[in-house]
Amino acid sequence: MILCAALLAATPAAWAQVRITGAIAGTVKDSSGAVVPGAAVVLKDEGTNATQEAVTNNSGLFLFPDLNHGTFQITVRLEGFQTAVVNKVIVEAGRNTDLVVKLAIGSIGETITVEGASPVLEQTSNLIAGTVNNRSINNLPYASRDAFGFARLVPGSAAPQGGSPHYNGMPGGTINPTIDGINNSSNGWKSGGTSFFGTVPARLGAIEEVTVETLGAGAESAGTGGVSLKFVTKRGTSQYRGSGFWQGRNEFFNANSFSNNRQGLAKNKLRRHDFGGNFGGPLIPTGKLRDKVFLFINYEEEYIPQTATRTQTMLQAEAQSGVFRYQTSSGEVRTANLLDIAAKNGFPSAKDPLIASILAKQNDARGYGVVDNTSNNLRTERLSWREPQKTLNYYPTARLDVQIKPNLAVMGSWNFYRQWTSGRRIWPLPGYPPQADTQIRAWWVASTGVNWAINPRTHNEFRYGVQHSGDVIPYREAKYYEQLNGVVNGLPARLSMPFVSGMANDAAPITGRHYITTIYDTLTMIRGNHSFKFGGSFRATNWRDTSLDAPGSNGFLGLPQYAIGSPTGDPVQSIFNSTSMPGISSSDLNTVYQLYSLLTGRVSSVSTGRILDPATLQYSDKVYRENWTASNFGGLFAEDSWRMNSNFTLNYGLRYEIPGAQFSKLQNANFPDLANLYGPSTALFHPGELNGVQDPTIRRGRTPYKTDWNNFAPNAGFAWTPMANGGLLARLLGKGRDSVVRGSYSLSYYDEGTNMFAFNAGSNPGLGQTLRLQPGIGFQPGQLTLQTPLPPFVMFPTEYKEVFPQSDFTFANNFRTMDSDLKSPYVHSYNIGFQRQIMKDTVVEVRYVGTRGNNIWRTNNINEVNIFENGFLDEFKKAQNNLAISSAAGVNSFANRGLPGQVPLPIFETAFGPRGSAPALSGSQGFTNGGFITALQQGTAGSLANSIAGNANYVCRLYGNTFAPCTRLGYNAPGTYPINMFYANPFAGSQGAWLVDDESRTRYNALQLELRRRYSKGVQLNANYTLGRSTGDIWGEDSIQAVNYRTLRDKSLDNMTAHYDVRHQYQTYGTYDLPFGKTRHFKIANPVLDAIVGGWTIGGTLTAQSGSPFRLTSGRATFNQYDSGVVLVNGTTVKDLQKAIHWSKGPGVSLLWIDPKYIGPDGRANPEFIQVPSTPGELGQFVILRGKANWSLDASLNKDVDLPGRTALRIHVTMQNVLNHPIFGTPNWNGNPSINSSTFGQTTNPINGARQMYIRGEIRF
Repeated sequence: MILCAALLAATPAAWAQVRITGAIAGTVKDSSGAVVPGAAVVLKDEGTNATQEAVTNNSGLFLFPDLNHGTFQITVRLEGFQTAVVNKVIVEAGRNTDLVVKLAIGSIGETITVEGASPVLEQTSNLIAGTVNNRSINNLPYASRDAFGFARLVPGSAAPQGGSPHYNGMPGGTINPTIDGINNSSNGWKSGGTSFFGTVPARLGAIEEVTVETLGAGAESAGTGGVSLKFVTKRGTSQYRGSGFWQGRNEFFNANSFSNNRQGLAKNKLRRHDFGGNFGGPLIPTGKLRDKVFLFINYEEEYIPQTATRTQTMLQAEAQSGVFRYQTSSGEVRTANLLDIAAKNGFPSAKDPLIASILAKQNDARGYGVVDNTSNNLRTERLSWREPQKTLNYYPTARLDVQIKPNLAVMGSWNFYRQWTSGRRIWPLPGYPPQADTQIRAWWVASTGVNWAINPRTHNEFRYGVQHSGDVIPYREAKYYEQLNGVVNGLPARLSMPFVSGMANDAAPITGRHYITTIYDTLTMIRGNHSFKFGGSFRATNWRDTSLDAPGSNGFLGLPQYAIGSPTGDPVQSIFNSTSMPGISSSDLNTVYQLYSLLTGRVSSVSTGRILDPATLQYSDKVYRENWTASNFGGLFAEDSWRMNSNFTLNYGLRYEIPGAQFSKLQNANFPDLANLYGPSTALFHPGELNGVQDPTIRRGRTPYKTDWNNFAPNAGFAWTPMANGGLLARLLGKGRDSVVRGSYSLSYYDEGTNMFAFNAGSNPGLGQTLRLQPGIGFQPGQLTLQTPLPPFVMFPTEYKEVFPQSDFTFANNFRTMDSDLKSPYVHSYNIGFQRQIMKDTVVEVRYVGTRGNNIWRTNNINEVNIFENGFLDEFKKAQNNLAISSAAGVNSFANRGLPGQVPLPIFETAFGPRGSAPALSGSQGFTNGGFITALQQGTAGSLANSIAGNANYVCRLYGNTFAPCTRLGYNAPGTYPINMFYANPFAGSQGAWLVDDESRTRYNALQLELRRRYSKGVQLNANYTLGRSTGDIWGEDSIQAVNYRTLRDKSLDNMTAHYDVRHQYQTYGTYDLPFGKTRHFKIANPVLDAIVGGWTIGGTLTAQSGSPFRLTSGRATFNQYDSGVVLVNGTTVKDLQKAIHWSKGPGVSLLWIDPKYIGPDGRANPEFIQVPSTPGELGQFVILRGKANWSLDASLNKDVDLPGRTALRIHVTMQNVLNHPIFGTPNWNGNPSINSSTFGQTTNPINGARQMYIRGEIRF
């Protein structure tokens, strides 16, 4: 209660807290080991010379909080003792540096200096974190200059093959990357696709260190997730320092790719140039301000030229003249002139002028490429050419630090990323605009901070910052349609053409403007042995994308798209037949229709659209569609670090989190509430119980769910130094302060990306208006060409409504919402571990780690098709019997033909029969339908039920005019079956009724081992191993976690191995200074010899892990509309299949990842061992296997050469995959290989690249 009261009463200015300051926690003792109170302690920043002062308390303790990263000097004075000076005390972001300073009896004027005495044991903190400093960042092998990849190297980081890493089995949304304390994640996506992603790349030249906090965070840092990736910008110091570099890559130094080698192809052209430099020091070179204002700037640029082969499809010359070449059943190739046939029958035979001009331009392109017909196509050929393209990336960074007073410092930093991609032409014609792959990006993160030491016992840190990302895709303007295609009916022409590639890149303009604001404040109060912290944090996300399109518009607003073709019912189709074209196959006739339509400009449909203008609530084609989703995430906290004595620290606290509901900033979203999503039902699988909303709607609103106010997050941890001094215990634990036992528990909340709202509640129908012309609706088949005026469009909806009946959109749209009582996702994490210093600067740690994720958001379809309670399954089995009897009699039908053993099928008979004035369906639509018969033969009752229940022709004969959408379609008699016969919400039908709920979970348990050696005597090393297991119930990963349950009847079936579960993970990285050179062990005095032999450093990164999981599928739906798994037969077990996972040569250039005996002669799984499910109403087995273990080794070589003055040259060479070892996916992560695929068990390319070399030269001064 006291802690809660302090939390609410003592919070200063602001409200997801990621502090980048560190601290030095010290104990002063005399030579006997007794603590020394009252000693004066002076801290000096060795970079800027700024100082702070403190006095040891009654327990001999002192604390300097809120320190910038860097090295510091500690001076301790007390009468009767010699003065102690400790130099080069290292402080890292968000971490405590623990010191014990010993005072010897003597004169205060005598000084004892200790160099580099910072211990690597963590004696007062339970935070589990890893830091890669600037020296390692620059010496280790790393291809990119984006430092983000270094965050993968900590224990508990596990990345399945081809996937993003997860930390300690937690969901991707728990990862919170920052630059200088300000959010740098892609807050629209979070868990899906970009969880391990930094919006603004943290460049090597700009970043001082990378710290990854995975467990044990206190209340101050527990907001916005359980994992913090902290990137800290370098700062200027009192000395002027700078550097300039060039880094390059050229295919000459690279190994050829595995696939190219197998095909006998040369290496691909792959070149890259990075260059830039940095400078830092006092902003003002002389005077009092020299030691008060410090500047650091870094500029990097990437130039990436590339050339790639591009292709387009064109008509052959004779096809352009109307000649249709075809092959008869005997293999004879014949020709017929379609235009001549049309002329003889009184149909248009002249080429459309617009199409003729487009084909003429494509013919002009032949002179700028190579034309081939390697596929022996009878009517088209391929144009290939080499198309250049280049990308320029700019990365300026600046940081300013101002020491206003000894106790007051202000900083500001700005990290910027601008990308310009030149784009490319889609046709190799002179003057052709670069319409494809163009991109202009401008992303930045700005951070400001104030550190105020109010007095030696009270400190405050305030930070404010903004992340901005902006995207523009140029060359998407209406004028390009006119320039490249021409004009139709007075507007630039948008065409969808058969056979040939389009002349214009048919895409609408898109812009993105995203702003994420972060504010936090922390007040630190040192009182006795307690260090209290109170504060809060706040993050506001505004995710705003605009595009000139609309749902149903087929792209560009205001420009109709003309689909070239011949629709069903077109009279011209009657003239093309076996008489006019002897020997023509019926399967070729549709191709005939399409070629004739292309040449004569015949139109099958025209479509465009409008979007809702939020200002007028009217549909318009003059405004951009706006997805502007916003969310707020804030919290308050209080915590205490209680150093109960010099060898035991207790850390505990409480955080109150307030994750605000995601909402539409413009309030232009339409969505159902939960009752309306269920529609006429109130429960699943209760056909006939219609006690829900009989006429469900979607309604305009701001957000579908409420803010969750009940989010209290406690944390507690300890750090205990056993202080064994002799005997067996000392041998095991080490003497004195050589070991630490640490443990913690914490609960942390996190939020999901705004796409959870935008792609669910924000994407329902009604926001756009479709304008469409199609045969029978606006014109008669064959009536419309590119040269005829357009009749009026048919509009739907005719007007915008605040409330839409769902029945307006049935059979065409799905409906989506979020649970009105959606809870905030959170993670329990706990660990206990033991650290042991085995030699100076080297520590070994072993720990148990456990996490539990709860209330995890998931998007799933509540409209699981029902085949049980409605009697459909029993009738399906009877239909199978009917089919078998008829087939034996030579008839391919499942109707009740009165043969012995056949029975009536009332559901099917009603679905195919008459209803009121609606006549019965034809046999091909009913009892002799090939798709239905295949489903019966395969036993896929779920897919057949879904096909019938999602088609108005069948549903409306079952439900009649008791179902409003059927009344709208003209059905005038009641049906005999309840409208929720198949789905809880029939108004959503097979399109889906999608709900975001909070019912998913994750579990993780692991043993983690780590060896850490801080850089000392030329060696820096980190090696870690994790034995862990991750489980969960979401097999997949995207921005809305859209993964359906196997069945809503039993959600526990989804509890399984997580798709990112990697059982064994080993990582090691380090550097070693060869011991030759003027400053190394074997000193070289000769400067020439030293320049050749001295100054070498080697680096390496080795990773090894067990195989990633994948799941076998069949594509068969026997239980519901989803995959039913597989069936293992003849005693085959999952263990047998796992043993069969190994590599062997496959057909052509492919490899097999499973024993060939499990592959049948048709390339599918061998049915002797693995079969597709075929028993209707039953699920198969859900088999999860693991790929083979894999490893990767990267190496670097660094050479330092001293130049005159304070200048040095550094040469760095990185070799990725130095042994050119291919890693093959089996299949890729999150894979679902189908046993019914004709390429089952095959793969072609490794998921890693061949050996690549990067060379960097750098001048430092």
